[in-house]
Amino acid sequence: MNKQSILALSNDKPRKYGVIGLFTVIAISIATVGCGGDEVSMATAEEQRTVARENSKLVAKMFISENPMYNSFKVIPNGDSTITRQCPQGDGWASLKLINEDNQTIGIKCSTYSIGIGCMTSAEFSKKAYAQQDGTCNKDIAYPLPKIAG
Repeated sequence: MNKQSILALSNDKPRKYGVIGLFTVIAISIATVGCGGDEVSMATAEEQRTVARENSKLVAKMFISENPMYNSFKVIPNGDSTITRQCPQGDGWASLKLINEDNQTIGIKCSTYSIGIGCMTSAEFSKKAYAQQDGTCNKDIAYPLPKIAG
């Protein structure tokens, strides 16, 4: 090899390692997308699920008390399935069931954060504008969810 070839090779090494370094940085960046950021801890998400479940259960009991036709029904609570580490406030809705002694069940949707919004039957809910919120993260809901006083 002549002197020019050796100099050309030695000049390529920094560029070669610079490109490898750049690809390494890009690969690490891609691999860590979604890590950290706006996520809450698993414990916080679980606390939010508990608050949403308790709130919706309380709202459902109020719904029963205001609708005498459901007085013989008990509440089977479920939480807000959209509460995640990325969306700790969820969509604001929980699906619950009312069941009576004859095992007749009624599906209801209850707010997880507002006693004023309350509950409605699943059939009624599907006809309301609220149905568009169901299953999507609702950033308009306060985080952390307020505990509804009963």
